Amino acid sequence: MKKWMGLGVLLLCLLCAFGGGKAYAASKKKAAWDAKKTSYLVNGKKVKGLWKIGKNFYYFNSKGKLLKKSGWKTLKGTYSYVKSVKKGTVKKKKDNTKYKFYFKKGKALCSGGGSVQAVKFFTIKSKKYGFDEKGHLTVSGIWANDSGKVYSFDEKGLAEKEKSAALTAVVKMDRRAMDLIDQVKKEFGEPLKMREVDTCNYFDHAEKGYDDNYYPYTGWLLTYDHVDISISQNTETGEYCMEGAFPAES
Repeated sequence: MKKWMGLGVLLLCLLCAFGGGKAYAASKKKAAWDAKKTSYLVNGKKVKGLWKIGKNFYYFNSKGKLLKKSGWKTLKGTYSYVKSVKKGTVKKKKDNTKYKFYFKKGKALCSGGGSVQAVKFFTIKSKKYGFDEKGHLTVSGIWANDSGKVYSFDEKGLAEKEKSAALTAVVKMDRRAMDLIDQVKKEFGEPLKMREVDTCNYFDHAEKGYDDNYYPYTGWLLTYDHVDISISQNTETGEYCMEGAFPAES
């Protein structure tokens, strides 16, 4: 009997050492969601306001509860984030400008990373809107996502369907024309700057192979507020080829 009791005690000690050790290690995290994922705790305290957790943005009310209802909310751009989960180090990015966010069960719609000025397009109640990597509603301007799709938004953030279609058509990859730059300027307006850049000269290479001696070529980059447009030119024939539209670098 004593032998079995001794084995039982030994087994209990082993469980504490391994299973219990894991639980203790997990509890050592300084920042984590609660069991129901309705609050986020940092150093044992519920966070409040706008927080970036991973690649997403969340909003917590004055009691530290995750916003449950889906809908629009106007907030200052200031948000907090945890720099070190193990140490519980908190950082804050200040931005006093007010933006419109759309939260879906506490999580803001956003592009989720990628290029700094990239947007992701969402349909809300049959209307299309764009949101950037911080969850800000994109308004009054032309924007692109990382896939090269282009949209124009009015002052309320609604996508302008006809204008967006015209913009997308003119920057369709592999379009060729002698007046391609003029076509771009007609739809997008004058660029903030236009500069000569290196290019892979896709249209020449596709036809003749990767030999730069076939045709001389150059590249042009047209930069707008939120969009860069890349164009190749065959300097022998003067023909241009569209390489696409992308989020501006900065």
